[in-house]
Amino acid sequence: MSITREDIVEAIKEMNVLEVSELVIEIENTFGIIVTSPVSNVIVDTDSSNIIEEEEQTDFSVTIQEVTGSRVKVVQAIRKINNSLGLKEAKECIDNLPYVVAEYISKEDATEMYNKLEMVGAVVQID
Repeated sequence: MSITREDIVEAIKEMNVLEVSELVIEIENTFGIIVTSPVSNVIVDTDSSNIIEEEEQTDFSVTIQEVTGSRVKVVQAIRKINNSLGLKEAKECIDNLPYVVAEYISKEDATEMYNKLEMVGAVVQID
């Protein structure tokens, strides 16, 4: 009597997450294949064999760490990003680094700000 796919699936249903993970590794090693998981934001708690979903970050902040290029161009870029700042306030921002340019913004907006500031000589960090 041969084992069917249904038998294998039923056997896997009986396993905990750690056992399934070990089975996947054994299959990869035995057959020389790499199985990639479509679930990228999952952490396995090996102590209790539970799956913990990791929340995807949706809010980002942009921080200037230092200025390596023209300070004038960085001040201009800061004023374009935050047009409520005057010249004096924008200068004070780069005098008191690190400076958080924006908080709680989308990844796209953070990337756009990052690129603008990097182009004018600021060392920028996205958190």
